[in-house]
Amino acid sequence: MFKRILMLSLTAFIILSGIQPIKLEAADKPLSFTDTKGHWAEAYINWAVQEGVVNGYSDGTFKPDSNVSEAEFLVMLLRAFHAQLPEITNKSSWSDSFYAFASEMNYPLYGHSDFEARNRAILREQVAIVISAADGVNFINSPSLAVSYLYNKGYASGVDPNITTVDNFQPFSQLTRAEAAAFIYKLQLSGFSQLKKCPAEPSSSIVLPETASDLKNMKVGIELALHKKLAETQYGSYVIVRNPDKPKISVAYRSSITTNILVVDYAEVGGEHKITLYDSFTNTLDLAITVLKGAKLTVQDSLASELKNLFAEGGTYNGSNFRAERPENDNGHVIIYFKNMGRTPQ
Repeated sequence: MFKRILMLSLTAFIILSGIQPIKLEAADKPLSFTDTKGHWAEAYINWAVQEGVVNGYSDGTFKPDSNVSEAEFLVMLLRAFHAQLPEITNKSSWSDSFYAFASEMNYPLYGHSDFEARNRAILREQVAIVISAADGVNFINSPSLAVSYLYNKGYASGVDPNITTVDNFQPFSQLTRAEAAAFIYKLQLSGFSQLKKCPAEPSSSIVLPETASDLKNMKVGIELALHKKLAETQYGSYVIVRNPDKPKISVAYRSSITTNILVVDYAEVGGEHKITLYDSFTNTLDLAITVLKGAKLTVQDSLASELKNLFAEGGTYNGSNFRAERPENDNGHVIIYFKNMGRTPQ
């Protein structure tokens, strides 16, 4: 069935879209575009043509480095995920049925109201907005959040895959036909499986997933905050104790470093960290709040009293980005669970 395997070399766009070098098998029928042989995206183009996602031109070319228009990208996206297009009897454009479907699904496209926009080159920024909309979230007015959403879902990465910033995504670059084919292949590879309706209301803000560097920075932030707090006179009887064998730090009495007042246990990247409090004294509660602030979490003014109530009455308290609870049948400890909130788009 398949005749040969095409090996792809690493290119700027492969990095740009987060696609690693892969093996793609050639089409059942050899594709003979006159301008794709040896192109970095040759196998992606062959895949897209074989799957009916995109067509070449009647002159035997594909024009892989030409810009892809808004209408062309929409068609590729809808074809790739098998949209059921509405019947339109009086079409004014070949793309009318695709835009009608997109309108029903609330996808943000300039071509809904401006027919000339359908033929204009689409920017990567708009691609991020459209794809996130097709995945069921509304970042129509927040391009940076749309880009972050693609990062978060694994649908794309930047020029440097280790830097997840908006600028690194190159949002104002125009998408080429070759890049579009590779982009849509990446979507399917990353688990994007069906077209969803974009909600009318804007979706809530998101953050980027935690990396090893973020975890390290969080730990540094927590320790700096604790050192600053312990430098204050009323905290002079406490000291930070590090455990060389475990990812944790403790705050203990200077006179007895084995007597902890709180312990911070760090999880692995992306995991849930915890703070264990051993008493409900004011200083202990203040130091727990210092840890949360050092991790750059939002802390409510009432948290100290809420933690004191947990020691006395038990139960659970949910903050905006953490939760605290007293373990059942244990009135001597309160545990605060939290995650590194990562980074907002830059």
